[in-house]
Amino acid sequence: MSPAASSPPPNTSPRAPPGNLLLATSNAPANGGVIVQFVLPNSNGQTAGLQPGDVITAIDGQPTPNINSYYTALNNRRAGATVPFTVQRAGQTLTLQVTLDT
Repeated sequence: MSPAASSPPPNTSPRAPPGNLLLATSNAPANGGVIVQFVLPNSNGQTAGLQPGDVITAIDGQPTPNINSYYTALNNRRAGATVPFTVQRAGQTLTLQVTLDT
């Protein structure tokens, strides 16, 4: 038997692909919105202050009641634009200025 071919080690420092701010989001229960499940380290989302558990309720004033509306709102923006995200966190409404990845 021949020895198994070795493959290069996996990349241990993930980077956000263009246009991505968050690694994982999902629909929020009850009141709608999109829950931030994970924010990539060193991403524009982290720089803007997005945190796991935040609920994104609007992007640039456009409501995001579900994951489809979240992606629609992002797809309608150009890379490099700074866009206000309305976020619910611990009972407070915050507006975070997020620069979309280029």
